[in-house]
Amino acid sequence: MLACLVVAMSLALWLVGRVVSDRVYEAQFLAWVPTWAVLLPAAAACGALPLARAGRWRQNAQGRRTRTAGGRVWLGIAVLLYAGLASALLWSHLVEFRLLNALSRGGGDAPRLRIVHWNMEAFSTLNWRGDFAGVFPEPPPDVIFLTSFARQQHIERALAQLGREYTLIHRGGFTVASVLPMRDATVLSIPVPGTSGATPAMQRRFARVRGIVEEWYNRLGERIGLERREFRRDENAGVLAVTIDARSVLGRELRVRFIDVPSDPMASRWENALAMAQGMRSAGLEPADIVLGDTNTPRGGASLELLAPGMHHAYEDAGSGPMPTWPRASPLLHIDQVFLSPSLRALRYRVIMSPSSDHLIQYAEIGVR
Repeated sequence: MLACLVVAMSLALWLVGRVVSDRVYEAQFLAWVPTWAVLLPAAAACGALPLARAGRWRQNAQGRRTRTAGGRVWLGIAVLLYAGLASALLWSHLVEFRLLNALSRGGGDAPRLRIVHWNMEAFSTLNWRGDFAGVFPEPPPDVIFLTSFARQQHIERALAQLGREYTLIHRGGFTVASVLPMRDATVLSIPVPGTSGATPAMQRRFARVRGIVEEWYNRLGERIGLERREFRRDENAGVLAVTIDARSVLGRELRVRFIDVPSDPMASRWENALAMAQGMRSAGLEPADIVLGDTNTPRGGASLELLAPGMHHAYEDAGSGPMPTWPRASPLLHIDQVFLSPSLRALRYRVIMSPSSDHLIQYAEIGVR
């Protein structure tokens, strides 16, 4: 009976997380739990117990075998639990994991813009002297988006190994390298509330939980040689808005918003996204064709709709299966995103293991509808 209660409660909490999402602060943590982390233990815990108990029979006065009252109750429980598990599995495979996209041919010979996004800043990149040889798929991407404070000359040297002529925009922790012309680059630093509205008692609780998450994160990071870090509470959100002249590839210009959302695990994603959306409106930014970056919110979070209104994820067009982007030592969550306007579509979308940092690399091929 206990196992069945655990299964039912797990499914109920999973459903709350998916429906309410991060619109409500407490529910955001439920929304972050990967579906497989709920469904696999639920199926194992449920096992055959309800069906086994539903198999209780007795012999009536006429010598016929009939199911006992308890057996009928357990049969009903079994039907409900397995129907719930089957529905959740069907939803996760067809909607969340887009398994049917695996049948796509990738747009054939349609014109496409090849882009990559990589958050490199989870390790100290100020004096980084790595290279990009063999990191990105061939042919080398047309536009590369890097969250990095690495010195510009080091990035230029790494880009030279790709064999293409890139122009760089390098501002405020954002780097955009493009073989296509760029213009109107603007960088915003937007204050977000984080946990500033919490009471002193809540701040102390947050500090304890934040410390636990930091210790878990740093233990994982040490396995792959990352430096220890803290999740700061006073970070601003960052935005780099730029227009890319993609007329030679897609027949149009593209307005891009390259974003970086603070990583404090205790901050309200909804409140932070509201502040960022308001900041971008106040700055007079035009509606974007592409919004991408490290959102520190798992794909599917309701708050992402505030950052990319009316847009869809590149994964919806061309992704398939679980594609977590963080942490690299043991990927669990898809927190790096590429959103496209309705006039664009992703012909390919994949996540690539990175040689350093704790984020994986996003790769997308973008075409027009």
